[in-house]
Amino acid sequence: MNEDKYPNPEDFTSRYEYSKSTSRYHFDDFADDDLNPPYKSIGRFIGDWQGEISEMASDAYQNTYHNRMKSRVPYLDQLETNDLVAMGLGIDHVLHNKSRKKLTPTFQRMLDFFCFDQTKPIKSAFHVQEPGQVFIKHIDSCSASRGNSDSDDANYYFEHPELIARFLIALEDWQLGHMFAYGNTYWKQWKAGDIVHHSWIDIPHSTANGSHVPRYTLQVTGYTTEQTNKIINANEPLNIQLEKP
Repeated sequence: MNEDKYPNPEDFTSRYEYSKSTSRYHFDDFADDDLNPPYKSIGRFIGDWQGEISEMASDAYQNTYHNRMKSRVPYLDQLETNDLVAMGLGIDHVLHNKSRKKLTPTFQRMLDFFCFDQTKPIKSAFHVQEPGQVFIKHIDSCSASRGNSDSDDANYYFEHPELIARFLIALEDWQLGHMFAYGNTYWKQWKAGDIVHHSWIDIPHSTANGSHVPRYTLQVTGYTTEQTNKIINANEPLNIQLEKP
């Protein structure tokens, strides 16, 4: 890693404090982010995937910090454990539920829409946040996409996080009690199919479900292409009709 560009994680005892040190967010708790939210509405997928939600959710397991640590870079594991201890939580704190299944056809078409670089890792995650589950404030690391090895290729992408994009897709309409915080503001009142994008290395965010029903989302992550960047930088939100093959 280029030490002139990023601080050395070994100089930190907190994962969150390390993430803050690599972020461009202002971290002023009283700054008004409502008029210029730190996320962007990309548009909306239009189609019918209700049955596929049930199929994907049928084997969803409880995703905890401990589960996440099984495939993470080592320094993140220890720093995140330190944060959990300081908060009075443990590595078995449940964030949400996560499906093990291969994406169903409609969700695969959603992923394909973003035209990620097919020669690099592409990740998807079908999340079910049940009532009462909370994902504590954090900044993403995308360590699975950035690589966990000491290879030159992994280090190159670790130094160039701007090459990776992450999108979040709401799969059902928003319900009162579904909470998704980006910085000092909230994404809320979404409709099924709505897509948002944020600068994952910069923006602190957290989620919780204080409603009576699960919240379903699809998260997709990959290396950008020219077409991916056109989607991100479009001047108007896109309406994407998902045609069945």
